[in-house]
Amino acid sequence: MRRAIIWRGSWRWCIVVLVICHVGCSPSSPKQTSNARTQGVARVVSPGAAAELAAKLANEECERLYQRRPFAAGQHVAVFEGERYRWGRLDPGGPSGLSAVVSFRADGSQPSVQVYFSTDIR
Repeated sequence: MRRAIIWRGSWRWCIVVLVICHVGCSPSSPKQTSNARTQGVARVVSPGAAAELAAKLANEECERLYQRRPFAAGQHVAVFEGERYRWGRLDPGGPSGLSAVVSFRADGSQPSVQVYFSTDIR
């Protein structure tokens, strides 16, 4: 009789332990969002989208410096190098002497924008 009582109690504890282990080992909650999404950073999934973002960033910086927006996404191909996209190049013959080099992470974060103004004075 005593063994039956112990067995019933042990069986219940096994169920409790299994439930606790299952909950503790379950995957992360889907409520967690990536840091990039919570900061409003756009995800870049293709070279075309990267080129669009790069041209936008270059135009914003160029407008701040020179009050012009001469860059178009199709001017350069966005190339994925390491963990970053790179778009543009130093081009003394660029539109109105303006050229840009833009790079950023694949998620659009950590942008680096350099805008160059070239003049030919002789």
